[in-house]
Amino acid sequence: MAKIKNVEIDIKIGKRQYKLKNLILDTLLNSYAKKLVDEYDQMRTVIGSCMLKFSPLGHVSSNSLITCDEFNICISTINISSINSSNKIIKKYVFNSEDEYIYDYSKQYSQNIKISDYVGNKIYALGFSFAGSDSTLNVDAVLDVSNYDLYIYEGEEILITRIDEISTDAIFTSLHEKVKFPVHLLGKGISGILPSQQLWDVNHESSYIIYNNAHAKLTNFGFGNNPNIMEVEYNIDSNYEIDGNTFSIKNIWSPKGLYPSNDLYPSNEIFPDDHPYKYLILRFKLFQIVADDNSTYENPSYVNKFTGAEYLQAIPLDKRGSVNFNIKYERG
Repeated sequence: MAKIKNVEIDIKIGKRQYKLKNLILDTLLNSYAKKLVDEYDQMRTVIGSCMLKFSPLGHVSSNSLITCDEFNICISTINISSINSSNKIIKKYVFNSEDEYIYDYSKQYSQNIKISDYVGNKIYALGFSFAGSDSTLNVDAVLDVSNYDLYIYEGEEILITRIDEISTDAIFTSLHEKVKFPVHLLGKGISGILPSQQLWDVNHESSYIIYNNAHAKLTNFGFGNNPNIMEVEYNIDSNYEIDGNTFSIKNIWSPKGLYPSNDLYPSNEIFPDDHPYKYLILRFKLFQIVADDNSTYENPSYVNKFTGAEYLQAIPLDKRGSVNFNIKYERG
């Protein structure tokens, strides 16, 4: 249903430039499947960190589990942008050694670290992850650059640009004016739909603003003959299973239309089936973390609130009867 593709890794060190592609690991594909439901961190598929390794990484396969601290340093970024459409999202990440925070896994406190501290080191591999400062987190993608003689030289910045493409064959329908693409594929959500909140202290002298992005969660599924209209609808509840990169909705009855009318059926136990439907339709609702009614400046408390924004994704049905419907995330 969706493909995750690394379009390009652009590496610039001084005047040298390399355009390569990395290996996306199963950990990233699995995260896309897990975050469809509300109990998983919606930000997990955002690649906010690039790690550098100054020694050989060793053999890596698509199912390798590599923690961030197997690298030497991590460059974080907030320079993240995207181009969004109804069936494709292109994400761009820029990691700049001079502008961004650098974390060293060998040091307990990594403050004021500069890339010039590592002059003379050869870069053997790059790793990419959601939050590299969490040393126990698994890496989501790797790139072996050991054959390119990439060394860190005095006075040369490192600029690494990553471009990914996430595409889907599902038919998108917006049910809210602010939702123009499948938000669950973006990862970071969209600018908050619910208004900001301001909490003041008891003396009304200090305050802070609460304003979070809105994230999409799969809440319902159903059937229809039009991709933007659900004629039959069910709650997702616990009627699903996650196996690696595959999210399955279990034991769906896809009507066969076996009998012609409610007045004609073979016995008291067997009744007419519903007419066949052309589409299985998924409903996504957008939620936003806000302060609840009991929240105060001194003791803030939060709730994940439905914003009223929704969208649908429709997939043509090619099976009838009792089926398991799979939402699979694959490498592009």
